[in-house]
Amino acid sequence: MKKTERFFGRWGVRVLLVAKFIPGLSLVSVPLAGAMGVKMRSFITHDALGIAL
Repeated sequence: MKKTERFFGRWGVRVLLVAKFIPGLSLVSVPLAGAMGVKMRSFITHDALGIAL
């Protein structure tokens, strides 16, 4: 969890672009985005781009 939190703190919402490819990151990236106060539009955009990849 700490490693993911640092990763999210460094890269921000852009983490969602690669979260599907890194084991374990996809499990905690969504709740962490909510805890960090990411706006819904930004979350949906980045998550959709990650899904498209």
